[in-house]
Amino acid sequence: TEVIVDTESSLSSYLLVEELIEFSLAIDEDDHMKALGILRQMELTPQTEAMWLQLQDASVKVYNFHTAEQCAAAVNDHSRAAYYRSLAKLSSESDAGSLMNGQQSLRLRAKLFEMRKKVDLAEELYLGHNRADEAIKMYDDLSMGAEAIAIAERYQKNEAGDRKRKYFETLVSSNQNAAAAKLKVDSKEYLEGIGLYMKAGMPGRAAGVILEHGIVQPLSLIENVASALDKNELFEHAGKFYFERLNKPKLAIDAYVQGRMYRNAIDLSRKYEPSKVVHLEKQWGEYLFMV
Repeated sequence: TEVIVDTESSLSSYLLVEELIEFSLAIDEDDHMKALGILRQMELTPQTEAMWLQLQDASVKVYNFHTAEQCAAAVNDHSRAAYYRSLAKLSSESDAGSLMNGQQSLRLRAKLFEMRKKVDLAEELYLGHNRADEAIKMYDDLSMGAEAIAIAERYQKNEAGDRKRKYFETLVSSNQNAAAAKLKVDSKEYLEGIGLYMKAGMPGRAAGVILEHGIVQPLSLIENVASALDKNELFEHAGKFYFERLNKPKLAIDAYVQGRMYRNAIDLSRKYEPSKVVHLEKQWGEYLFMV
């Protein structure tokens, strides 16, 4: 078949269509080297970038990390290219037949889980082969300090305390107060955790710790949490907190009313402020009519 074109731009368009067809056929036939050769002859455009990424995904599915690395580099994703390079190295080492074969194969399988964002399965794989050190290193590399500490507390008790201290210092110095608070609460250092939740502007979490663990002192801290709940309009939390922790049903009723939680307010009023019940029921009805 003869194709006649009038302009250079038309010719370019035709060549691109031909290359697209050849590329698609190469992908369908798992001929990644041919697909790679086609892409290398084309300029990087939004369209060809999508083709590079398509080849990258296809290569990863069959563990062809050398090609995947080249694809990532072609679209200037150098961090991903380095990651694929490390996988290619592990893959070649695990196939080398050396004494390290089994260990490298384990790392490769775990890395594949990581790549698919299934770090829990990677952890399970490492721990199942008595490689807690590798699981901890994985979490360190992923900046998942809490998960690394959890494993250290189970398998490396002598190092867990120092690891936890350093992680806590890192969290506080980088103003990650909520994460630091959780670390303290998990360590049963409740008052420090509550203080950090307050510093993080999360009085609801602070109140939750107080209620869950039966904290009754210091009273000033508890009152500060109650005040912060009101200020942040967390009225449901405030109502429960005033009643269950401070034994102030009147303030609890007021908080519930402010939050339009009339059922809670009426239930408390029947026992502690019976004269308000009729008025609250009327107010509730008016609110329901408006909404």
